[in-house]
Amino acid sequence: MHTTGNNNSAPISIIIPIHNAFSHVKQCIDSVLKHTLHPDYSLVLIDDASTDKNILEYLASVQSQHSTRVTVITLEENVGFVQAVNHGFRQTQGRDVVLLNSDTIVYEGWLSRLATIASSHPDTGSITPVSNEASIYSVARDQALLLDKKSLLPDFAHQIAQHNASDPIRIPTAVGFCMYIPWKARQIVGVFNEAFGRGYGEENDWCMRAAAGGFSHYLDTRTFVFHEGGASMLLSGDIHSKDSRTVPEHEALLQKMHPQYVKNIDEFRKNDTTIKKCNNDANAIATQLLRKGKIVIAHVLHNGFSNEKKGGTEQHVQELTNSMTEAEHFILYPVESGVLAATQFNNSVLEVKQHIPIGEPSLISSLEDLQLFTQFLKDNAVSVLHIHQLIGSTFSLISAAKVCGVAVIYSIHDYYALGSPQLLNVDGLYTGVPLHSDICPSNNALTYKEWQDTVRPLLESVDTFIAPSQIAIDIFASVYPFAKDKCLVQEHGTQCFSPYFRLKNHTKNRICFLGYVHASHKGRELISALIPLLIAQGIEVYFLGTSQSEWQEIEEHPDIHFLGHYQKKELSPLLHCINPSIVCLLSNWPETYSYTLTECFRMRIPVCASSQGALRERITRQGGGVILHNENPHSVMRSITESMQEPLHSELCKQIDSMIFPTISEVAAWYFALYTTHQKAQSDTPVVIPPTPSEPDGLENNVLPNFLIIGAQKCGTTWLWKLLSEHPDIYIPGSTECEFFTGEMYENESGISDYSQQFFSGYKGEHAIGEKTASYFWASNDYSSWNSGARKSQPSVPEKAYMTLGKDTKIIVTLRHPVERALSAYCHHLHHGSIAHSGNFLETAKQHGIIHMGFYASHLRKWLEWFPLENIHIIIQEDDVITDPQKTLRNVQAFLGVNDPHIIPDDVSAVLSGAKRIQVGDTLYAYMKHTSATQKKILAIASTDELQKLYDIYLPDIQELEKIIKRPVTSLWTKEQFNAQPPILPCPLPTIAVPTFIANTRKKSFVYSIFSGVKDIWTDFGEPLPKLTRFIRHNILGKTWPVQMPTETP
Repeated sequence: MHTTGNNNSAPISIIIPIHNAFSHVKQCIDSVLKHTLHPDYSLVLIDDASTDKNILEYLASVQSQHSTRVTVITLEENVGFVQAVNHGFRQTQGRDVVLLNSDTIVYEGWLSRLATIASSHPDTGSITPVSNEASIYSVARDQALLLDKKSLLPDFAHQIAQHNASDPIRIPTAVGFCMYIPWKARQIVGVFNEAFGRGYGEENDWCMRAAAGGFSHYLDTRTFVFHEGGASMLLSGDIHSKDSRTVPEHEALLQKMHPQYVKNIDEFRKNDTTIKKCNNDANAIATQLLRKGKIVIAHVLHNGFSNEKKGGTEQHVQELTNSMTEAEHFILYPVESGVLAATQFNNSVLEVKQHIPIGEPSLISSLEDLQLFTQFLKDNAVSVLHIHQLIGSTFSLISAAKVCGVAVIYSIHDYYALGSPQLLNVDGLYTGVPLHSDICPSNNALTYKEWQDTVRPLLESVDTFIAPSQIAIDIFASVYPFAKDKCLVQEHGTQCFSPYFRLKNHTKNRICFLGYVHASHKGRELISALIPLLIAQGIEVYFLGTSQSEWQEIEEHPDIHFLGHYQKKELSPLLHCINPSIVCLLSNWPETYSYTLTECFRMRIPVCASSQGALRERITRQGGGVILHNENPHSVMRSITESMQEPLHSELCKQIDSMIFPTISEVAAWYFALYTTHQKAQSDTPVVIPPTPSEPDGLENNVLPNFLIIGAQKCGTTWLWKLLSEHPDIYIPGSTECEFFTGEMYENESGISDYSQQFFSGYKGEHAIGEKTASYFWASNDYSSWNSGARKSQPSVPEKAYMTLGKDTKIIVTLRHPVERALSAYCHHLHHGSIAHSGNFLETAKQHGIIHMGFYASHLRKWLEWFPLENIHIIIQEDDVITDPQKTLRNVQAFLGVNDPHIIPDDVSAVLSGAKRIQVGDTLYAYMKHTSATQKKILAIASTDELQKLYDIYLPDIQELEKIIKRPVTSLWTKEQFNAQPPILPCPLPTIAVPTFIANTRKKSFVYSIFSGVKDIWTDFGEPLPKLTRFIRHNILGKTWPVQMPTETP
């Protein structure tokens, strides 16, 4: 043991290797110069052959301004981190050093605290501070970036220094992002080993050598250093992504040089409690700081996000709140007469927090009626009240907010404040702002003038008005002139769009009426008159967003197609399938924006639009459409047919190609800046750290899994479960579907104990403990129109797993081509009799989540709300299991942290078992194995048209999944395997002769008939007792009337 002491004013050199990444370098050096107060420190900046001229100019400037303290060393060749540090070592003989990455930021007192530890612990080999990116010593990893965005990291670092204990923790190795090394240790241990090339593992090797020489390594829990992670190495090509910062060759070299290294790390992580407490405390500090500094917005709407009548305003607010994580949002809307629901996002799930009575519905209300509303604003420290719609509420919400000192923003989404949302007269026409003496349709007891005189004083106290178009402001200000000077124009944002859905070859003589056009204010009367004229011209007409039952006046015709209502995420693929030449938007009121117009432009579809409101304004400004100045049906029909002809149609497409739309994130940033200017001052309350949560009494003795196989169903989970169950160091229950987090056991008071006892009582000390339930993955309510029946997805499952098993739980997900998965699930349910084959695949497959489970990205996002991506292991059946099953199993074993005992499959036949399928012409047939459910051996399952349409519907989700998991699933899961053609329209299946092979008939027993009837009734009611249903199917029906295997195959 070395006893030579250090003095906390010993000379120290801070060595910063630099290669490009200018913005990070500048932040780092500026922070060092600002926050380093040590009396004798120098800064050694090693430019490792940067190619960015900004770097060279900046380093020269720093050296010129701090010539006595800063030394710049320029290397002619890029040698990498290890050699660059060794250059710094040679320049700093006789001094303590700090190795500091160029993508770090230091804070007040950082160096003094590190030096104090070195002087008070004579055996110091190295000291590492805590950080958001410090390998196993990371704290507040998920919240640091949010803190950085809000400039709260200095406060966070100060709170960490004040809260944590002063004694450092002894650790097995340092982390090289910020590493204090005393001269005494350098003298004996030497420089970094250049066998580690351009970096990774060199500091671990140095620490092992130092430990062998009697030195100790410490973690300073009172010093926080922000670390971006991998900035320079990414630019130099030494690593390919922030998520893959390991070098396998260096790991092998480290293990060869120091066989004890991995064991030391494992033992430390197993026995450590202090760092876990530090992380809990850091997360608590970060949460409170974020809440203190967070802007709280209360949005007022007249519908919630889940309402079936959700329109463009709700879509805009939902996109805004989802994108603006820097602010806290409440969504307020009327749920019954005189009551507002106050809802709030909790991990992307909108939850009702309270109901707020506001008195009887009235144009204005007394402050007495709004006492609970004002209390809500105060209790939640609301900064801004953003009014989007007041139908069903009261304009007096404005005065209540002003009494509380809350800023008010009013968005002009419609003209309700003028007395009528659409400003239509009694004949349903727009003829300008109605006369003062006309009866106000929003309140038949008032004239327009009386309405406007009542609300004018309240509107005058609004701080800012926002409109998505200039025409909306002009109309609004024609009644309320004071609004014009404090009104801002900001279009709604739109999602980044895949070029895949931009139409190139439009179908001639095909048009689409898009949206809720059955409503009178959407031009219903004109559309009804147009239809026979268009059909007479040979034009094919599609309605998307309305159903035939809503158009009794339109006679059936082969060229008229009603595709019904749709969800937002379905619009692009559906329009792609229709492939219209023109979309008609014939609103007869001055719309304030029109998301529908934006969707058409995004998909490169020209429009014919009425000459009202934002439709006219946007087409006049941007092009991309024809404005219908005459509402005579014959004139409109001529304009539509002309717009489909060349060269006009091509010119309209070119105009669309040049359009640029503001993104959702850009618009959210604009709103956040606006909210910031209105933010209510927050009191500077101290941060209080809550106690570290302890486990409930009695749970510490329960054996619970540390990994879950969560699905998806029909993607090989049973195959994986079977193989893992044979591993000697893995315990997994014999039951293939535990269903704890989706079943009634979880809700019981003794649920966790019952879970442990029922499924894990046979545990004998294995390293990995897991369970498989393939339905756990089915967690999202997105795309809900593709799921019908009693069985629903369960969004609460990821949260339940997190709260029960902890954040370190490992999750295994298996996936395959979603269309193939749907087909497999369809055949599975046919085999077991839980669905009846109707001949309409897409409709029948909406049951039991057959289609819905295939929206993988939406379900995975729900799990990512609770578990980091590094805790989730994704297996792609086509790329992993089929290609290299041995490697797949080894990767799973490595993920679970167990050694490979060569439990490797000989083949993959088990994962590919199931109903065999073969395509004949345009029809996919399935050969059903021995079953009593279908009675047929060969069934026509689906047409290629249906499979192509299903693929188009899945495609946006597949593309999103590729971005999340960074694997090329779009090239693995293609359309070609279904004889893909360009997207075509759904059409009735042709009548075909289906070859049928039926087993030798056997007289059904009386018992079979009884239980078969019971089973059918049970299925109709959604199988409320699934275990009983399975028992009837397998143990009674299958035994009382077995079906023989056929002797003939197709």
